[in-house]
Amino acid sequence: MYGSKNLMIRTCGVFGGLYGSTMKKGNFVLYILREAKKRKELEISSDQIASFVHAEDLANATIQLLEKNVGGGLYHVVNSGFGSWATFAEEIVKIANLNLKIIPVDRSGTYTEYKIPPFAALDNSKIKRIGIEISDWKDALGRYITYLSENKIS
Repeated sequence: MYGSKNLMIRTCGVFGGLYGSTMKKGNFVLYILREAKKRKELEISSDQIASFVHAEDLANATIQLLEKNVGGGLYHVVNSGFGSWATFAEEIVKIANLNLKIIPVDRSGTYTEYKIPPFAALDNSKIKRIGIEISDWKDALGRYITYLSENKIS
């Protein structure tokens, strides 16, 4: 399946959209925002390191890859930077100015039924080399939380 004529996009930690209030439904940001209304503290995994990408940035980068007619190959499309899920949650709390304490927890990989590597960050330098600009994940997260706030979604 992998070959020079196939365009493949690999991504990680996608956030964005308006739906999904639980982690099982895939919207971690909305999950943190909603839990902040019910709790004062929340334990979040600190042992898995990931890249993150705003769904809007993922879509835009995908369109640019197609428009540039790059042919085939594997492209990592994520915002720049990486962190643990606890770090991601802490940034959500900071940007949204929430009264929620994030407690980083090392779960030693026992938080899921799937085998996920402890370091799942992706290198987006290949898309940058061909001229696709993509922001830092913290900037992208700020844009998303601003959008949610302006549209009274949480």
